Amino acid sequence: MPYEINWERNGVVVRFTGVFDFKENVNANNEIYSNSRCDRLNYIIWDVSDVSEAAANEDEILLIAMQDQSCSSLVPKIKLAFLAQDETLRGLFNQYLAHYQSRQTGWNFKVFDNMESTRAWVTS
Repeated sequence: MPYEINWERNGVVVRFTGVFDFKENVNANNEIYSNSRCDRLNYIIWDVSDVSEAAANEDEILLIAMQDQSCSSLVPKIKLAFLAQDETLRGLFNQYLAHYQSRQTGWNFKVFDNMESTRAWVTS
């Protein structure tokens, strides 16, 4: 599995390695959203700092944003942080944010380039 999910007291960290692709992203989302702890989440951190390649197109990014938009109606207070140093991955996340925010839903988002800043934001 090219990702691991680590549940924390108030959130979850999803850490991807290798290739970041649409299928694995959806699989990780499904694992989180189907878990009974999901309704108590305050934050989700998507850590792609060890990803070597991104394999998702704009249509797939739109589908991911729509999946998250559906979940946000059930769990409205989540802070969603993306941790990526790579400009291509940051660009994918910015596409996702544009799609998601165009639907005017309730999660807060931010893109970071280091874990220290990411954790400070999600726990504030």
